[in-house]
Amino acid sequence: MDRTNHRTAALATAVLTILATLALAPGVNATFPDRNGLIAFHSNVGDNGPQIYAVRSNGHQLHQITHVDGAAAQPDWSPDGRRIAFTLNDCAIALIDADGGNLHEIASDPDLCLNDPSFTPDGTRLVYTHFDPALEVEQIWSMKVDGSDQKFITAAGGPDPNVSPDGQKISSPSAPRMRS
Repeated sequence: MDRTNHRTAALATAVLTILATLALAPGVNATFPDRNGLIAFHSNVGDNGPQIYAVRSNGHQLHQITHVDGAAAQPDWSPDGRRIAFTLNDCAIALIDADGGNLHEIASDPDLCLNDPSFTPDGTRLVYTHFDPALEVEQIWSMKVDGSDQKFITAAGGPDPNVSPDGQKISSPSAPRMRS
């Protein structure tokens, strides 16, 4: 085999190896599951407070998801890409369909601040920050996506709790393993 054919064969093997690796690589949850899916974010553009928007990773197809009086912030895509969980008016948790329909508040308490929801990898629960202003205590809790079955997880609270892809850990210092 001459030198040119050897290089061509080596290059072809390398390209095939890279393509096979990429084809078998798992997806990431920064966007909803799809090739370069939509990115959800909040921005304070108008007079009503921050609203949630979605856009493609290339900056195209920007559109507003929420149209609430007050604040809609801290969005998190469901694993199937059909819904977005978010903080409503700073201290309640709501869900909305990806197309902006079916908005409903799922958890609030006049004495507490519930915010920063994050879906578990299976999409059946939300992990969120649970803040008691009277006691100045911030904790991490979880609940079913309908707002029921609220469970304390850890007093090692903090903003923006996120669940690991295997559902076993939460990105908070000294957070324990998840229990469903």
